[in-house]
Amino acid sequence: MFAIGALVPWHIAVILTLIWPVLSLICITSFCPESPIWLLNKGKDDQAEQALMRLRGDEEIVKTELKRLKSALMEIELAMKDNGEKISGFQEILEVLKDKAFVKPFGILSFLYVFTVNWGGTPSLSFYMIFLLQKSNFHYDSYIMGASLSIFRSIILILSFGFTSKMRRRPLFLVCGVFHLIGMGGLGIYNILNENERLEEIFSFAQWIPIISILLIYSFSTVGYVSMVFMLTPELFPSYARAIGCGLVGVFDNLSLSLSVKMIPTFLNSIGVGGMFLMYTLFTLVALVFSYFVLPETYGLSLEDIEKMWRGSQKSEAKTLQLQTKGVKNSLNGLRSNSILSIYETSNQYTR
Repeated sequence: MFAIGALVPWHIAVILTLIWPVLSLICITSFCPESPIWLLNKGKDDQAEQALMRLRGDEEIVKTELKRLKSALMEIELAMKDNGEKISGFQEILEVLKDKAFVKPFGILSFLYVFTVNWGGTPSLSFYMIFLLQKSNFHYDSYIMGASLSIFRSIILILSFGFTSKMRRRPLFLVCGVFHLIGMGGLGIYNILNENERLEEIFSFAQWIPIISILLIYSFSTVGYVSMVFMLTPELFPSYARAIGCGLVGVFDNLSLSLSVKMIPTFLNSIGVGGMFLMYTLFTLVALVFSYFVLPETYGLSLEDIEKMWRGSQKSEAKTLQLQTKGVKNSLNGLRSNSILSIYETSNQYTR
């Protein structure tokens, strides 16, 4: 989308980008089955089994997972009962919002969406790429370079599908976050030191620092820093609260994104390009420190195990659950939390 916007007039770009939502709607409605958990909650066990078969493709795995899902749903139903009576409607939503298995992941994800996705600097590059390149005194065609960087980001996104879901969440997020931090810091320091092109007078190659910094940001935010937040969104919420949780996080995310984008002109006028990117560098540092101490490791854990982790002692139970999953056979890899939902959520981060 950003490559098209850099090459053609805006009204043509809008028309062309309308193709993707239509294609997505057709693909989702045609090929994506209904959620097995939702079907089980509605008592449609046969349809849930058929949906799992479409997703997993192995009868043995389907039977094992179906049994596990039913057992987990039964435990949840017992835990959510109030004096033996089943609650429903608005009261049920209130109970979900008070449940620590919902509150903990909601707090973590809300923090990460603010400091990682929206106030980490990537929206400013996405929406103001051409303007920022021009303000950085880039001596080549900013429109061509902006389109090239967006195409590069698309390629990285496609290539990252093959391995991000197979890697441990925390190390990938933290390592990619460090390189994202370096890229943001590079942009900030360059724009401060290169005021009136003083830095380029001393070092002729300095004009390429913004491009190298943007390549670092796009590469590592796409591979694991920003994309990991989208991957973790469906994983961290318990099954009974996933719809409510993802919806609330989505509202919070879009409000935060709107504010961050609308504030960019104010930041540029008040603290300049360099000051703005140094501010994003500080926000990235805050997000990394927070994630180091709070963000759990979910790789290899089923969605039900993650929910149990929130209900118990996060550190001790997570370690126990990880040890339990080491003995799982390769044929049961489909039971892991890196599901089709995670892949779908990863693709959403390209819009940032």
